[in-house]
Amino acid sequence: MHILFSKNPVEFHRFCSMFLNTAEAEYNLLIGIIQDVMKHPDKYNPLPFFAAAIEGQTVKGIAINNPPYPFVISRFPFAALPLLVDSLVKHSIKPIGIVGPVEDVTACANLYCTLQLDITFKTAKKMRIYQLHHITQPKTCSGRLRTAEMSDYTLVAEWVHDFYTYIKEKHVDADAVAKRVIADQRLFLWETDKPVSMAAWVRDTINSKAIALVYTPKNERKHGYASACVAEVCKRALDLGKTFCVLYADILNPISNSIYKNIGFKEIADSLHIEFIPDSTSQP
Repeated sequence: MHILFSKNPVEFHRFCSMFLNTAEAEYNLLIGIIQDVMKHPDKYNPLPFFAAAIEGQTVKGIAINNPPYPFVISRFPFAALPLLVDSLVKHSIKPIGIVGPVEDVTACANLYCTLQLDITFKTAKKMRIYQLHHITQPKTCSGRLRTAEMSDYTLVAEWVHDFYTYIKEKHVDADAVAKRVIADQRLFLWETDKPVSMAAWVRDTINSKAIALVYTPKNERKHGYASACVAEVCKRALDLGKTFCVLYADILNPISNSIYKNIGFKEIADSLHIEFIPDSTSQP
């Protein structure tokens, strides 16, 4: 077992795509990062740090460090985790946290903190990954779905900012996200006499679109707008030829989990997001 390192997303994708596609829905975040770096390398400074656990010629796990976001890992052989953690220290990589399968993230974080004695970690979020193949139509509500336009930017930027604040997601430029998803025609608004809810396509894999930025302002909730919006956004993805949709939901938010289950999403895996923090016990 050894670790392969790369800063070339095209070569890394070519080498690791078979492994990633064995769990396309679960690994949608990893796939999305690699594909975005390949398409828009100028957005990344520095380029992400790619690593893969290799046994013989077979990929057994991958990891991506994409600052200022958390370190992202797949299911990873426990025997290779010490090699991965050693490589982080050797290359002076100091991730702000780790995202990935629960057991793998916990083991990786513990190993990292044994080498970086001045830090510890805490749970930031417990997420559940959902997959949808067939839509269960929600109860009818007023309104219709439309693609957001640049004239919606002010409202969308406000909602994107509120969304990231609500989910306690740090290090995200909400204004830049709003401009990008509108410009790419990936942000959708559910509209009555005015916009009342939103959702977006944020990543593509070969067979799926990932849904995120699902948000309804407080004064418009409990009318079924989010259910209708997400269901229609998923329908559009399936109509374009995708075979499934995928999304992440906070395990501690029963409302959003219920909404997704009711329109046909099925649980496929749990994901843990930990943050590294200073270890007060190590201070003099």
